[in-house]
Amino acid sequence: MKQYLFLFSTIFFVNSVKSQFITDSLLFTYARNFPAEKLHLHTDKTTYLPGETIWFKAYIIADDAPTNVSTNLYADLLDATGKLIAHKTMPVIGSTADSYFKIPDTAEARYTIRAYTTWMLNFDTAFIYHKTISVINNAAAANNATATVNLQFFAEGGNLVNELYNYVAFKATQNNGQPYDIKAAIKNSKGELEDSIASIHNGMGILKFTPEAGEIYTAEWKDNKGEYRKTQLPIAQATGIVLHTEQVKDELYYLITMSALSSSLEELTVFATINQKAVYTATLKPKQSTINQKIDTKDFETGILQLTVFDKFNQPLVERIVFVNNNNYSFTTQLNITQSSTAKRGKNNIEIEVPDTLSSNLSVAVYDANLEQQQPQTNIYTDLLLQADLNGYIHNAAWYFENNTAEAKQYLDLVMQTNGWRRYNWDDIITQRLPQLKYPTDNYLSIYGKASDAKQQPKPNELITLIVQTADSAKNWYMPISGKDGTFSQSGLIFYDTATVFYKLNNSKDKTTDLGLANNYNGLISDYVINTLPAYLQNAAVAEKANTYTQAFVTELKNKNPGFEQNAKILNEVVVKSDGRRNWKNDPLKKMDDKYAGIYRGIGSNTWAFDVMHDSLAWAKLDIYNYMTGKVPGLLAVNPGTGTKKLAFRPSGSNPTSILIFVNESEMDNDYLSSISIDDIAYIKFYQQTPWRQLFPPSISIYLKKGDEWKEGIKNIPSNLSKIKIAGYSPVKEFYSPDYSMLDAKHSNADLRTTLLWQPYIITDKANKKATINFYNNDITTKLKVVVEGMNEEGKLMYIEKILE
Repeated sequence: MKQYLFLFSTIFFVNSVKSQFITDSLLFTYARNFPAEKLHLHTDKTTYLPGETIWFKAYIIADDAPTNVSTNLYADLLDATGKLIAHKTMPVIGSTADSYFKIPDTAEARYTIRAYTTWMLNFDTAFIYHKTISVINNAAAANNATATVNLQFFAEGGNLVNELYNYVAFKATQNNGQPYDIKAAIKNSKGELEDSIASIHNGMGILKFTPEAGEIYTAEWKDNKGEYRKTQLPIAQATGIVLHTEQVKDELYYLITMSALSSSLEELTVFATINQKAVYTATLKPKQSTINQKIDTKDFETGILQLTVFDKFNQPLVERIVFVNNNNYSFTTQLNITQSSTAKRGKNNIEIEVPDTLSSNLSVAVYDANLEQQQPQTNIYTDLLLQADLNGYIHNAAWYFENNTAEAKQYLDLVMQTNGWRRYNWDDIITQRLPQLKYPTDNYLSIYGKASDAKQQPKPNELITLIVQTADSAKNWYMPISGKDGTFSQSGLIFYDTATVFYKLNNSKDKTTDLGLANNYNGLISDYVINTLPAYLQNAAVAEKANTYTQAFVTELKNKNPGFEQNAKILNEVVVKSDGRRNWKNDPLKKMDDKYAGIYRGIGSNTWAFDVMHDSLAWAKLDIYNYMTGKVPGLLAVNPGTGTKKLAFRPSGSNPTSILIFVNESEMDNDYLSSISIDDIAYIKFYQQTPWRQLFPPSISIYLKKGDEWKEGIKNIPSNLSKIKIAGYSPVKEFYSPDYSMLDAKHSNADLRTTLLWQPYIITDKANKKATINFYNNDITTKLKVVVEGMNEEGKLMYIEKILE
């Protein structure tokens, strides 16, 4: 075969590197209206025992920033065959969400978590997030059949062309997704040896050759069972162009070779994008069959660059993806171990500090490192920067971010060439065929109803009263108005489990209008089921047999305390752990928080809490503005000149900024706040940063008194009040973390928790850069792993892990 060196000679052919291309503006429109959401799940550990809980937190980005598209997240727990085991729904707050799954007691060797938003379902579902969960199960290990092997070839740019020098990547994988190191002979149609190949990294490698016209090439190789196999290479085209790229430091070189010049190739457009943003456009007018150029990539975002060559008529000819890593995707976070003990029930203290002034949202997990059967192969970097844009499994994706060597970059380029990628269809964009959305953007939970007359004709412009009572007895009032078709809705609701909705027509004298509410739909999707797993997940992985340490741990667990996690008292999780100066377990404020707060429960260093009900001097403050004055540094009651008081927040050295107002966890305005009597308030919390809102603004959350006052008020509601129950988000539970500094007889049972700490929400900002977290070891663990992941308000990411032993 003919072979040529790839030399970048100086050939002047560029008409205008910065010329405008019709796709540039079209892509901007597409990206603005159809941003691609990507997500990552941080789980509390990587390997589980049967019956344990999988704790997880989702981080979601869109357009390379924290998402503002979706408000609902869905997660499914699937077995190895794709059968649905459990389904969770969660509100997306601050571009994050969290929940849990319980692994069946009769667990299999492997499970998959599938997570998605409704927005993701509008596009190619091949990009939906999947995470593999390994479960230690000796019985399953013996039942796994030998995996089969598949060999694939991928022509660089998309097509082989006769008589041109082609680069062809190949990949050999087992049907469980694991790579297979391969050697093969390349033969022509006569059975003559043309070349040989051997994988150089995780079953991948490169074949460089010039196909001859009329020839068909086949790879002959031996699989893992020792059997000889044949795989045909792609059929080469008679004419066309090939595209080859190479990265050298901060520059991307590309070479375009054409079999012959033609009218459609008189002018070529080279177009590059990263994260749906145009980063490079060049108009080329080739005078010969080989042209080359380079792109300066040093100022690009880190991510997958898509390079496409279009002909004179804007038809895409060849395409290549390249991973550009400028190491500009992370923010600095420091993890300090201030107290460490692997003794039985020893106390540990860690500090997490973010020097940056931007707000950040982090999660931390600590687990028994000796139970880990294999090192984690993915993290927040790999999921959001790499895997989310590739169709297929990437083996040990974390390795490519841990190694900054030239060899690692070369191997990552093989990943780019051997994984499918298709975020959008160029033909659709150029012809302005926009995607047909099956699912509109959501707005948390919703109540739907219709007003109609006695003949079931719609009644427009009717004012309806809705009272939503959640499972914790909290009540909120809403007053939607029916539209032209008589329908009405109330969106933006957040509650868990179920809620009772009381409803009536606001005009109690109207006896001719009927109201009906939907009790089988709450705004969450229920009619969409993804029936299949990706190909690499459709076969059970070879189960890891429990090692000696794990066997001993399981024996201890069965003999001493099989129900420790399930039977222990559940403590409430907080947004940021207290600095330790208060005993939160028995604190009166915590009791008030447990009683009145719902989804925004928790008291931390980012939060000020006030028990108004038991404040004997509260009545003298007349209103909330007077009551809050002087209680929180920087919180002011101001008069904007209209005679109306207003709360504002002014951190040290900053200008006053308005704050969000929540009453019983529903957002209200200042007019509503001014109407509340101090006598009606039971409990107040002030957040310097609101963790469930974008950019973490300050907010005040007011909880009104419950009990007899409410019961007396409801007597005044007309007798035509009706009610239904509607489903909310999946019920939640909180991670159990015992405090062994407190003497408690309930702690006398054996402690064999494999996860020592799971704290999904740690919020830092300019004023609060550090969080201090205490936790205690169990009775047996001698080696702990600490993992911290997170995202800041600009969409930058962080990942840290440390070992304590």
